[in-house]
Amino acid sequence: MRMLALSLLKNTHEQNPMKEIKNANTRCGAKTRNGSACAKFPVAGKKRCRNHGGLSSGPKSAAGRARIGAAQLKHGKFVNWRQQREREKLYFSKIRRVLNEAEEAGLMPP
Repeated sequence: MRMLALSLLKNTHEQNPMKEIKNANTRCGAKTRNGSACAKFPVAGKKRCRNHGGLSSGPKSAAGRARIGAAQLKHGKFVNWRQQREREKLYFSKIRRVLNEAEEAGLMPP
């Protein structure tokens, strides 16, 4: 019985264009500062509200794109950490090699 009712609702929805859902995303849903989802309505034709980028069309000029790119640059402790870790591995392997050679030559106790 329940499946029949659901199929009837689905068929009436598909056949009646006036009941068509225009925007399936009825709320913005962006993550707010307190961690919950934004409950504002999105800008017409967009997925986000005006506070979360619904009005933004992005940078248009080359200078604007460069400014946004510079703002996204990471800085601090973890910048290029993979490259730094590879250099450290190289240095540690050289140190181990020198220590092993010194141990084999009898310059260091085992």
